[in-house]
Parts: sequence; structure tokens; C-alpha cells
Amino acid sequence: MKMKHVKTQVEISRKALDTVLDSPVFLKKKCIILVDERIKKIYGHLFLGIKFPIIPIKSREAKSLKNLEGVTKKLIRMNVTRDTVLVSIGGGQVSDFTGFLASIYKRGVDHVIVPTTLLAMVDASIGGKTAIDIKNTKNALGTFHPPLHVIIHEAFLESLPEKEYKNGLVEIVKIAAISDKKLFKFIEQNCEAILARDPQILNKLIIQSVKSKQRIVNKDQYDEGERVLLNYGHTIGHALEKNNLLSHGQAVAAGIRLENNYAQRKGYVSTIDAMRIEKLLGFFGLKLNIQYERKKTLQGIKKDKKNISDSLRLPVVSEIGKGKIALIASNEIEDLLP
Repeated sequence: MKMKHVKTQVEISRKALDTVLDSPVFLKKKCIILVDERIKKIYGHLFLGIKFPIIPIKSREAKSLKNLEGVTKKLIRMNVTRDTVLVSIGGGQVSDFTGFLASIYKRGVDHVIVPTTLLAMVDASIGGKTAIDIKNTKNALGTFHPPLHVIIHEAFLESLPEKEYKNGLVEIVKIAAISDKKLFKFIEQNCEAILARDPQILNKLIIQSVKSKQRIVNKDQYDEGERVLLNYGHTIGHALEKNNLLSHGQAVAAGIRLENNYAQRKGYVSTIDAMRIEKLLGFFGLKLNIQYERKKTLQGIKKDKKNISDSLRLPVVSEIGKGKIALIASNEIEDLLP
């Protein structure tokens, strides 16, 4: 589902965390806040005195048809009209869900994203993709519905669990590897400070990661060409995530290694560049060698949403900072896995 083109305004806020909802974007707006219930519990003081209605969301159940129906019924009972803005506060699960709901409620309302995880800040909130899952199929239903505004407040990262933090680091390494040589070098030079969540380094990292993704998205809003590069590591990664109950970052990191192995065999990427990428992921504590069931993983790959006709579009790194899309015929997909 394609919506009108919206140029999202991204704000990296350095104000006190208490002022996160004081952005001018909310002035003279009717808003409904959809917030991850864990965020509401941890940062309860942010919501004291808020004039907007608040709907808590269980992030693990967010992207389901049951939740879609339940929240929609609440909006109808609240008589929410088309001039209302839906505001998501949480990670990618909550922003994906809120964006999807916003794109279809009364044929479309505006939404704003306040991401609270590193993954959501640098990836899920940028680009306008929305989705919900159907049973075991990740992002089976989705739309392109860019938010009016993204408000990134790094203070949320102070309480972010280590596993969730690493999920975001994997996406940043991915963005740098396929599109931004300078960003990749910055990560290599500051990896220890990044792991330590140094505020100044983290601020630069987030800003540059967002800019790099926006450059790609602005060229290809509807995922018809260059934007497919952002799925580097995800073709195999999504299949591993589904079948092995891995975190998103861990699955994508393992997917990157397996896709790099394929790219090396086919001559797309040098061993040196592949090793640089994998060295960074290893430094951040991601396991690159995991056990998996080959048959189930191949089935997941063949259902990948990037498949077109009888081919799979596989993003590969040709050199650090540059990516290309390799077309793999359906009868050659099994070559992806050793």
C-alpha cells in the first residue's frame, strides 16, 4: 500500500528527558499515545499530567491481528477522528504496529514516532515501513506510511538491556557496510566507546546512521530498487530468527556471515572486507557461527518478501561502504547455505 510522499522530520533531542513530549510537533494537535507498557512503567514520570489519552501496548503482542482489532475498537469508542495523530513510544514492534494502524484507520491518519531502543532509532523509525505479523510470518501485512516526525532521545538508551542495545549495533554495522565507508571507519575507531555507550560517540553514531539510511530511503521510498540493500543480512537472518528463536540482532549477524560466505564464493566481496565486517560484529559480542536446520532455513528464505518472480534479490557488499543486489534464480537458492 503506497501512501502520499511525506518528508519525515527527524529531531535528535538534547533536552531533559522530562520534556520529550514538549516538542512543537504536539502543539495544537489531537494525539493518542500508544506506549510500550514497560516504558510507561520505567518512565512513568514522563506521563504525569499528559493531556493526551494513553493506550499501553505489550510489545511482544503488538504486531498481531488481535492487537490491531483491540486497539482499533478502543479508538472507535474514543471517537478518534482523522485529524488525530497517533504517537508511538517504544521500540520497533510498537512503531511498526502504530504506523500500520495509522495507515489504515479511517483510511489514514498521521503518526509520530518516539523510539526508545537503538534499533528503532536508527532503523525501524526511519523510512516509513509499517507492518504486523500473521502467525509465524514476519511483516506479512504492511504499508508505506512515513511518520510526520521522529523524536530521538538518547537518554532512553541508559535503561536499554544489553541484548537490545546489540540489536541496534548490528543494524548500524549493516547500514555502514552497504552505504557509508566513513561511518564504518568511525565504528572501527570507536568500538570500545560505543560498547560503553559514551554519550558523545553515541550521538555522532546515531546522527550519521540516520542520515545514511535517509539517503537510501529518499532515493527509493517504496523498496523497488536501491532500498533493498538495507536488507543485507536479513534474507538468511529472518529465516534464522523465526526457526531458532534468536534475537533480531543475533539472527542478522549470523545471516551476514552466511551471506558473506556466499558472496565470497561468487566473487562479489573480498575476504578482507568480509572479515572487517565480521570482526566488528564479533567485537560487539555477536555469535556468527550458530547451529541451524538447513531445510527449515531454506524454506524461510524462499518465502522472503524480496523475492520477485522466480528470483531472489540478495543484497551483498561489493566493498566496504558499497553494496549491490545479486539476483539468484530460484533453482540456485539452496547454494546460499553450505
